[in-house]
Amino acid sequence: MDSYFVIQSFCIPSCSWRLKIIQELHGEGHMGRDRTLQLVTESYFWPSVRRDVARFVERCVVCQLSKGTANNGGLYMPLPVPTQPWTDISMDFVLGLPRTQRGHDSIFVVVDRFSKMAHFIPCKKTTDAVQVAQLFFRDVYRIHAYEHPQSDGQTEVTNRSLGNLLRCLVGENIKSWDSVLCKAEFAYNHAVNRSTSFSPFRVVYGLVPRGPIDLGVVPDATRDHGQAVDFVADLSFIHSQVHENLQVASAKYKEAADRHRRDVQFKVGDLVWAILTKDRFPPREYNKLKSRKIGPVEVVEKINANAYRLKLPPHVRSSMSLMSNIYVHMFLKMKLKIRGRIFSNPG
Repeated sequence: MDSYFVIQSFCIPSCSWRLKIIQELHGEGHMGRDRTLQLVTESYFWPSVRRDVARFVERCVVCQLSKGTANNGGLYMPLPVPTQPWTDISMDFVLGLPRTQRGHDSIFVVVDRFSKMAHFIPCKKTTDAVQVAQLFFRDVYRIHAYEHPQSDGQTEVTNRSLGNLLRCLVGENIKSWDSVLCKAEFAYNHAVNRSTSFSPFRVVYGLVPRGPIDLGVVPDATRDHGQAVDFVADLSFIHSQVHENLQVASAKYKEAADRHRRDVQFKVGDLVWAILTKDRFPPREYNKLKSRKIGPVEVVEKINANAYRLKLPPHVRSSMSLMSNIYVHMFLKMKLKIRGRIFSNPG
């Protein structure tokens, strides 16, 4: 082999040794592109070494199957903007709180996506699905019984606000947080929301309830029922303004989110790796050393730009629900073809 030293490195001509060197050094621990390149260039050099290492690593089947992936694929797809209160809701749980004297250690959070009104319901980490449904009907549905409500899981912003509220209200009495939860809920719904430009109370009820400071002097005058028509018109105007403000806020968020995302689309027939989260594993098969992906599997239907239906293996499909073969874009990664030249011609 015609080789010579260049800055204490072997310069490798265009031959099979380039592939063997990368295979050997990358196979030691299946390190990423940069670490593999560092291992190779410590002792070897050729003009296209950086590109060849990058191509080899991104096509490594073991790496594609076993490693996670950056979740910046696919443009942000906002949910449709609701047109009235309590027809589209978000639900989530705040876990890991100190256990109170009443036995509560978690909070069931329900948020209306239109008005941004929230209900904070104390519960336990061991609360099961039936008990959650009972809490929902007792504390939410009986108050806002709209027809055909839809739900999703986007309450992260509300959860952060709730955490800040509770830290401020409980002070040193951290094990009595459930006794001030109603105060936190009132404060949250009383404040003007940045996205809607109205308080949740104003959007849902058409007025802002009196706070403790407002009860010092209560006027003797009663409501003038002759203004009921004006009240309804005002509430309708608020709803139209909220809908418009939410559309503007959603467009701004999409623009900001898309700056850090790549517009990658899959087609029917494409082979992809499906990234498995813990809840997607068949029962009793999850552990930390399990491969993080299954596949390659075929895309059989494009539901929208960010959701695809996959043809899963029988042993996986039989242990999942009907909807579990639908994956959003962030949990898919294109299977790169192994065929074709990895290494470029010298020159």
